[in-house]
Amino acid sequence: MANDLDQFIEDQKAKLAQDKAELENDPPYMEIRVRLLHYLPISNRVCLSLPSSNISNGGN
Repeated sequence: MANDLDQFIEDQKAKLAQDKAELENDPPYMEIRVRLLHYLPISNRVCLSLPSSNISNGGN
């Protein structure tokens, strides 16, 4: 049982190290957002900038 726990912990440490390495290669959040907004039509940009509580439900 202790070996299983030790193996689990080692596996999780390896996964964490891999995730950290992948995140270091990802662009920052704002860079992704700017890139996304660059390719969206203006009508979609407005919807993205509004809080969901301000978007109409079709008159309901």
